[in-house]
Amino acid sequence: MEKVLRKEKEHFTNIQSNSWNQFEKYSNLIVRVCTLWILFTLILRWIQSALPLNYYSLKLISVKNDYAYWLFRYTQIDRLILQNSTSATLFTLSLFVSIILLFLFPRLWLIRFNAFVHYCIFAILNNLYITHHMHYFMLIILFLLALLFPFRLFSYTWNAMRFYVCWLYASAFLWKVRFGAFLDWNTGVETVKNNMAKWVYQNPEHFLTDIIHFGIAHPFIFNFGHKLVLIAEGIFLIGFFTKKYDKLLIFSALLIFISTALFSDVFFIEQLFIIILLFLSPHYWEKLNNITNSIMPCNKSKGSSI
Repeated sequence: MEKVLRKEKEHFTNIQSNSWNQFEKYSNLIVRVCTLWILFTLILRWIQSALPLNYYSLKLISVKNDYAYWLFRYTQIDRLILQNSTSATLFTLSLFVSIILLFLFPRLWLIRFNAFVHYCIFAILNNLYITHHMHYFMLIILFLLALLFPFRLFSYTWNAMRFYVCWLYASAFLWKVRFGAFLDWNTGVETVKNNMAKWVYQNPEHFLTDIIHFGIAHPFIFNFGHKLVLIAEGIFLIGFFTKKYDKLLIFSALLIFISTALFSDVFFIEQLFIIILLFLSPHYWEKLNNITNSIMPCNKSKGSSI
């Protein structure tokens, strides 16, 4: 009898551990870790002179037919923010403050909304004034959008983001299969040639240039590596059906990121860390939560309906 009760208890515990609401008690911690990463990426852009305070003097504007573009051009919001150095600097400072406030007060809805609006404006300004629409910000925007829902639903929105990432990679794999890139053996080396030609020309003495030259001379390396990356994208199809192999998905995401950064000139640093966080199990968050609580005992999560 005791053995049966123990088994039933273990079964009930397993059901609880696999429930949709398994991240609720770590919601504050997850939001703060993601917010720190957002702040880190903003600091990187500050170092690279790629923040709104650097946009105000730019005159060329993207003319792509984008709804956000036309909204900003019609309302003149972009010119209001970037009319001079002072206004551009004030907005940039306000952007940093909004993210810092989100780290300090993750459960206040107005703070979450403020961070979402600031980051959306930053992303749109970036796409307008560098005349090239980038999608690197979209996962951060999606994360901040998810925070606009009541906090008691955090586990559900966090799991929804995980499914979104699975769809992101899996659809890329299916698209390449549909249009023949997966079956075309030479796609790998041709991709490297097209994407890295400018970089190789500008960095003739770099060690990566030597690697690229060697890979082009021995195309099997790039072609085989390209197929591995496509398979890594396809592996994300598993994520729709089980979380059992999420560690494999983290490895796949890292493989895709490193290979595309080195050999395709695609560097989506804003997305990478959040992608990894989405595939961490509650077990890891519990460990990190215990560490942070031991350092700052007052940092324990508190329930909230907002």
